[in-house]
Amino acid sequence: MPQLTAEGKNLVVNGGPGLGSTLAQLGLVDEYHFLVQPIVAGRGPQLLGGVRDRLNLKLSGTKSFGSGVVLLRYTPVR
Repeated sequence: MPQLTAEGKNLVVNGGPGLGSTLAQLGLVDEYHFLVQPIVAGRGPQLLGGVRDRLNLKLSGTKSFGSGVVLLRYTPVR
């Protein structure tokens, strides 16, 4: 079940690829945070697989963790 958390004036959405795709398609996302894990699964659901139109994104920040995980922050180019 997706969780919606209000933090100040921002809304943080933790959910599966379906919810993220819907919000992205509607143009309701101001910033994307992607965590890249050093694991290759080979199959599974696509990240934002329901998005029909191309999303133009600009890298706005990165952070590396000791575990090998990398956080990538992107903002939509509108």
